[in-house]
Amino acid sequence: MKGLGLDQYAAPSKIVVYGGSVEQTIEIGEALECPIYHRGVDDRAGKARRMKELMEGRSRVIAATNALGLGVDLPDIRVVIHAGQPRKLRDYAQESGRAGRDGKSSEAIIVCGYIEQPRHRLKSWAQSGEEIFDFVAGHICRRIIMDQIMDGRMDRVGCEEGEEQCDVCRRQEMDRTDRMEGIDGMDRVDKTNGIERADGMEMTSNIGFEDSGIGKSMSSQVESIIQSTTPIPSSPISEDQGFMDHSPIPGRYQSPEETQMQTLFEQQQRERQWLVSSVTKQNREEGQEIAEFEEALRKWANGCPLCRVEKRRNHQHQLEECHQDGANDVREALQLMVDEMTSKGKRRFENYSCCFYCYVPQAICQHWEQKDEGWWKEVDGVDCQFKGIVMPAFISMLHVHEKQLMDIVYKRMVIQDQEEWKDDIAVYKWLGKKVKWGGIEVSKLVQVFYKIAKSLE
Repeated sequence: MKGLGLDQYAAPSKIVVYGGSVEQTIEIGEALECPIYHRGVDDRAGKARRMKELMEGRSRVIAATNALGLGVDLPDIRVVIHAGQPRKLRDYAQESGRAGRDGKSSEAIIVCGYIEQPRHRLKSWAQSGEEIFDFVAGHICRRIIMDQIMDGRMDRVGCEEGEEQCDVCRRQEMDRTDRMEGIDGMDRVDKTNGIERADGMEMTSNIGFEDSGIGKSMSSQVESIIQSTTPIPSSPISEDQGFMDHSPIPGRYQSPEETQMQTLFEQQQRERQWLVSSVTKQNREEGQEIAEFEEALRKWANGCPLCRVEKRRNHQHQLEECHQDGANDVREALQLMVDEMTSKGKRRFENYSCCFYCYVPQAICQHWEQKDEGWWKEVDGVDCQFKGIVMPAFISMLHVHEKQLMDIVYKRMVIQDQEEWKDDIAVYKWLGKKVKWGGIEVSKLVQVFYKIAKSLE
C-alpha cells in the first residue's frame, strides 16, 4: 500500500478508481494489484465480500465500473479517480461525490490523454457528452457547468466567496494578479507540471503538458497519479470543495495580450447561459414528469386498464379477465395494434425507444440493464414489471374517450411535431418514434400514456 501513496493518508482512507469498461477496470486492477468490482464479477455473495473488505479497510484501493454505484456510502474515501473521460456529467458527479463524505478534504481526478469531442451517436442518446466535454476542457469555471446541469442554476459566473476555487478560477486569478504586478505568470505557476496549492505549496503531477500520456496505457497513467497523490484541498462535489486539475488538458488561460479576448469570451459565456436557461428549465420539468410517469405505472400495475379508464372501483383484474361491455372490442383492437406496431417487417418502434415486450422505457423496465458501453441488453430470468399497461391504456382510452385521446395525439403530433396525419399508419409510426424525455429514451406512445394518466387523475 505504501508504494501506491496510501501512506499519505491515515488508515482507513481509501481510493476508488473508475474504469470506463470492464476490460479497462480489469487492466487497472492488475496494474495496481488491487481488487476489482463490476457487474459480472462473482455472484452476489462475492460482491458483498469485496465490499466488506473495502469497508473494513482490508482493501484500501479498488478498481470499479459504474456498477459500484448506488448504496455505496463510505465516509473515508479520500480520492476518486476516473480513468478516461467520463460519459455523462451526472454520473461523474455521483461517482466523484463519493469522496469526502466525512467532510474532510478529498480529491476528484480525471486522467485522460486528450479530450473526446462530442459527436453524434447512432447507438443511443444515453451516451451524449457535450456537458462533460465542457467540464473536462476547463475553458470556464467548472462550477458553472456543474450547477447548470445538476441544479439548473444559470446565474453563476465563477467560484464564489466562501468556496474553494476550482483550478480554472484559480489560474485566471493568478493571471490577473500577474498582469497587475507585472510578473510573468510562468514564475508563479509552472503550467507544464503543476498548479499552486491554496497553502502556497505547488502540487505537481507526473502527467504534464509536455508528456500528455498519449501512448501510455490508462492503467499506467492512473498508477502514476496514485503514486504522486498528496492530501491537498480538492473537490469532493458532495462537500462543495472545488476541483483540482490533474489531467494534461490545456485550458484557455489567457496571456496578458489576450485580456480583450478574455472579456469577450466571458460576455459570450453569459449570453450562452441566458440562452440555455429555458432548456434547463425544461429539463427540470421533464425530470418531474418522469417521476410522475413511474408513479402512474405503479398505480396501473396489476389492474384492468379499461376499468381504470372507466373509473370503476373494481379494477383489480387483468384485461384478459374483464367482462365489462366493450372488453372484447378492446382486446381485439389491442391485438391489431400490437401486430401493427411490433410484428416482423412492420415494427414501428425505433431502436432504444422502449422495451418491445411491455413498451415501457428500457431505463425503467427491469428486464433490461445497461452495459458498461452504454448498450442495453436483456436480463435472463427477469420479467417486465409493468406489462399490460401502456398500449392497453391507449386502446382503452380510444374506446371510452376517443375525442379526448385524439385531441392529445393531434396536439402533439400535428401541432407540436408538424407531422402529417394521413392515416392510422402515420399515427403508428409517430407513436413509435424515439425522443429524449427527462434524460432517458422513450417512445411517443409513452408520453401519450403519461398524458392519459394525468387526464384521469
